Amino acid sequence: MARLHPEHPHDAGLPEHDPDDAHDEAAHLLTNEAYGRLAGDGFTRDEVFEWVSAFLEQEHAGDVEDLLDFIRDHEA
Repeated sequence: MARLHPEHPHDAGLPEHDPDDAHDEAAHLLTNEAYGRLAGDGFTRDEVFEWVSAFLEQEHAGDVEDLLDFIRDHEA
């Protein structure tokens, strides 16, 4: 599987988004789950959180695999 490249969602043309209180816990949980997979590609925890926030804003729900697909689809 191709490696993902650390960048910010706004670098891929996605708007910046901070999750509201209702989605904040879900964003942190998914970040914790995904960080182990993305750290090996050089992502920081903050970058993973930014991607998770953008992912949840657009997709509303999903798991780590869905997040990875979302990042792949939006990388420049």
